[in-house]
Amino acid sequence: MSGPQRGELGAADRQFAALWAGHTVEPCGRDVYDLAHPVVGDLTVTQQTFHVPQEPHQSLVTFTTEPESASSTALAVLQQACGSGEGPG
Repeated sequence: MSGPQRGELGAADRQFAALWAGHTVEPCGRDVYDLAHPVVGDLTVTQQTFHVPQEPHQSLVTFTTEPESASSTALAVLQQACGSGEGPG
């Protein structure tokens, strides 16, 4: 997470700031998948799973693509096809 985003969250939420400063997230698992989507075709995503030591039954799973890649473009096309104006910013 970049500095301005982290700073904005920290300013808005003291609990987030305290958790971030405590570094309580364990190293994450990482896998790369090649997918064949029926609308946008082939794409490659990276899955990262972050485990929270204090909450063993909870984790945060993210899926990302390489910036400026064909997969990133495919996800943008899919986002537009779904009519969503929201997205990473």
